Amino acid sequence: MRKCMKIQYVSLILGTIGLLALCMKLLAKQTDPFLSIKYHYQYDEDNPERRVQHWPHHNYSSVASHKDENVFHFHVMFIYSLVSKKAYVKESFDACVSTLLNHSSLPLAIHIVGDIESFGLASKTLKAASFYGPVIHHDTESFPEDVQTVISSVRGAVYQKKKSKFSDTIFFLSMVMHRFLPSSVSKLILFDVDIVFQSDVKDLFSLFDDFNEKNVMGLARENQPVYRNVFWEYRKKNPGTRIGEPPPTGLTGFNSGVVLLDLDKMRRSKVYNVYLDEVRMLSSLVQKYEFQGNLGDQDLFTLISIENEELFYVLPCRWNRQLCTWWRRDEYVEIFDLYYACEGPIHLLHGNCKTDIGLPLKGTRKEN
Repeated sequence: MRKCMKIQYVSLILGTIGLLALCMKLLAKQTDPFLSIKYHYQYDEDNPERRVQHWPHHNYSSVASHKDENVFHFHVMFIYSLVSKKAYVKESFDACVSTLLNHSSLPLAIHIVGDIESFGLASKTLKAASFYGPVIHHDTESFPEDVQTVISSVRGAVYQKKKSKFSDTIFFLSMVMHRFLPSSVSKLILFDVDIVFQSDVKDLFSLFDDFNEKNVMGLARENQPVYRNVFWEYRKKNPGTRIGEPPPTGLTGFNSGVVLLDLDKMRRSKVYNVYLDEVRMLSSLVQKYEFQGNLGDQDLFTLISIENEELFYVLPCRWNRQLCTWWRRDEYVEIFDLYYACEGPIHLLHGNCKTDIGLPLKGTRKEN
């Protein structure tokens, strides 16, 4: 009898301890968004190498986004790497995240592509901004081998022997995002960090509804005559070409500061994927159009768009208002504003080429 009572007493104590542990775990989960739940990486300030596991091997599931307590998340991504060597990048990211979250009415899942140290800095910024959604780290040291192989092949075809500061793997990730993110993620928006939001990102996500059945991604036109210059040899031999011409009718080229990726359509599109798998097609385009770019993924998308415009939705300039005016010079002075002008309320300011964003701008060009 005493033995039975003793067993019951021990069971009661163990049960109470277990219940208290569960309560503490649930309470911690509610107060700290960076706990090691299955779709997070955990960052330990005292031990930067301590993380839950390496993407893409963790369990990440849901339709189009992860569901946490029945909340649907919208996916955004930032390239944020080697930040400790670039103080201005951290400052830009802090301002970007602050304005994104201040305006957003959506439950977001934020992806960070970069080294572990930079991810730690990003985590601190997000905590300071009281962000309580999922944060996913993509370590630049552990991308799947097949992804790296595709990027290497494409980069070699587009740039051949030419090197650029934008030739690193991370600047080509957008083109293969559909191959290393899980199939449960159907849409994602990739942002540069030198951006200030002036509107709710919800309105940007709504533009996916404007894609036609063949559009796999959306980008704004380059706001400078960059590709007029890149294709100068082809243009000289082919007067009257649309390539490099300004909006609204020219093939102006794209800027990848903001990229809307319909990952499902990218996965299904045979036309798009053949450029990744048959790189000789890219090499052929480079030779045919005497291409001489050096700006990473936007070069690839611009090149493909020459013969496959249907793959791309043209994002209104108001959602990627580029401020750089580096090309307002020499023979481009008189035509510069044909590229640079942008009418209407500006939703997102992009301080490319380290341009000071400053005060909000008013638009000047009517969208076609």
